[in-house]
Amino acid sequence: MSTDCRPLEPIPFSHLFDGRLGTRGISESASESASDGAKCLMDGRSNYLWAYCEEGADSVAVFVRYASCGNPENIISAIEDEFDCRIVSEYQPEYWGFETQDEWEGNPPRQCPANAYLTAASRS
Repeated sequence: MSTDCRPLEPIPFSHLFDGRLGTRGISESASESASDGAKCLMDGRSNYLWAYCEEGADSVAVFVRYASCGNPENIISAIEDEFDCRIVSEYQPEYWGFETQDEWEGNPPRQCPANAYLTAASRS
């Protein structure tokens, strides 16, 4: 199981891994599954958050919390603070492009704008 979330404002993918999050205790986790478009952040306490880049761009498409990755809330908070943005989960209407819960429930499903990450990295 996993939970997807995405930033509501663009975040350059490369900035997540340039060391700026280190002052908040966040660093890149070495992983055999990592690639140019899929990398993992960790907080040093067994909590991990995968970041996926949009294909052909240097911006984050989606963050994914896998069930085996602990609780990455402090990683998400550090990213929100560092990049002055809001990150929403797939369980929130903003993730899908709606402004309110009522609007989301009253309309047919939309394709998430972050689905581009599926072409950038395999999530097997």
